[in-house]
Amino acid sequence: MATSTSNGQSSSPNKSSSETRSDYSAIGKTLHWLVAALIGLQYVLIELAHIAEQTNATVKQLAIIANHKSIGITILVIAIIRLVYRLNSTPPTLPESMPSWQKLASNTSHFLLYFCLFALPVSGWLMSSANAYSVSWFNLIALPDLISANKTMAETLATMHLRLSDTLIILAAVHVIAAIKHHVVDKDNVLTRMSSKGTISIGLITLLAGVLIWGKVVSISSTQDETLVTTQTLAETLESPASEQTEDTQAKISNLPLWNIDYSNSYIDFTGEQAGAPFTGRWNKWEGKLQFDPAALDQSVFDVSIEIGSVGSNDEERDSTILSPDFFNVIEFPIARFYANDFVSIDPKSPDFGDNEFIAKGTLSMKGISQACELKFKITNTEKGKELQGIASLNRHQWNIGVGDWADPTWVGSDVLVNVKVLF
Repeated sequence: MATSTSNGQSSSPNKSSSETRSDYSAIGKTLHWLVAALIGLQYVLIELAHIAEQTNATVKQLAIIANHKSIGITILVIAIIRLVYRLNSTPPTLPESMPSWQKLASNTSHFLLYFCLFALPVSGWLMSSANAYSVSWFNLIALPDLISANKTMAETLATMHLRLSDTLIILAAVHVIAAIKHHVVDKDNVLTRMSSKGTISIGLITLLAGVLIWGKVVSISSTQDETLVTTQTLAETLESPASEQTEDTQAKISNLPLWNIDYSNSYIDFTGEQAGAPFTGRWNKWEGKLQFDPAALDQSVFDVSIEIGSVGSNDEERDSTILSPDFFNVIEFPIARFYANDFVSIDPKSPDFGDNEFIAKGTLSMKGISQACELKFKITNTEKGKELQGIASLNRHQWNIGVGDWADPTWVGSDVLVNVKVLF
């Protein structure tokens, strides 16, 4: 039996209330205004990032962009929730007085808005991955890279992201103008059915809080970043033999044979954390004078020199920062050196290690500072020869790597993991 609704329309008991609703539900309104506020905040953050870039506030720029990415992921999640809710909750019908072409335009614009809500965050995520910048959600959850690092692809995705951003601005402007026109000129319920004091307040508070919080992040003071250019090679810098050490290192003369290192199949990699997500780099130029025999640990010596300027992390801006005075200060300290002459064999019964595994206890000198450093390693036989695989965990603050604003571990993690493979 049919029942009468509050607006005088009849409905069947088998139909859901959403089919006869004259306005959107509280959930639908809240999701709408929350997304609207977050989108507005995204454009504010981008402008703040531009200000930070112009004033050379690099750390602040990194923080703002990281949160821009986090909010983008939040919008993507809310858009998915909103789409699922929309598919299970029929929206109010458009006024019968609305011309068919306006109904078509309304449906088309809504489709394009939904498309942008998905395409913008995903393109930004892809762009970040292609730039070798992993995305984290507010430094809490590190998200996987969608694609591998690719500079050409990154540039294409950056253009796509910008065009989608421009498109969203235009669609949003048309959306707002059309809603105002319906309310002021047509005097129908198109605007009021999506608005309420409570849900609009949620949007305004979200936008205002974001603007106030991030407006304080950017300093208007300008500082000049020094442009770093180094052309020194490892051979030019090392005027003395690699075995000659600083005053705090006791050099040992070893009669063991030098390893013949296959540099093309060897590497020294490092993994750090930036804005809550990991990144990996590599030192491309290094020399190792390694003399090691498990049967003669007291005669063994590791002496490795690394050319700091050879760093590569798949991003030129990050590499430039690594070489800057705040980090490695490559102009004044172009070489890092690890020297070890104290070796111990690890108990093969240890749960983390097995036979033929050792610890090299040595000294790592970087940026004019020498600190104790341990390298855990094992040696195995491979088809190409013997292979050393090692790992060292470092705290960058011990060597004053990343000072000033960079000392804050929120945006650049304190711990760095060094992975070594030497084929000989």
